[in-house]
Amino acid sequence: MAIIKLKYPVICNDEAVTEINLPERLKLKHMKAMDGTTGEISKIAALIGALAELPLSAVDQLDVDDFNTIAGVAGGFLGQLPATGSK
Repeated sequence: MAIIKLKYPVICNDEAVTEINLPERLKLKHMKAMDGTTGEISKIAALIGALAELPLSAVDQLDVDDFNTIAGVAGGFLGQLPATGSK
């Protein structure tokens, strides 16, 4: 599990979130969270929410510095994806 300490905590369910916990492995449920969104930033936000088990309302509060740090870690999961499509 990757634990990322936030420089700028956010509020979720009336509690301060000071760190984000990301699992070690990407699961299909995490990827499916991106299906209902459009736009690259929204897809990354949906992935972060699914990985960290946070509602999008909390992810939307993230400072850009914290978002970029988390996105960098979450982006490492995307290397686990199999190639899709046909040639």
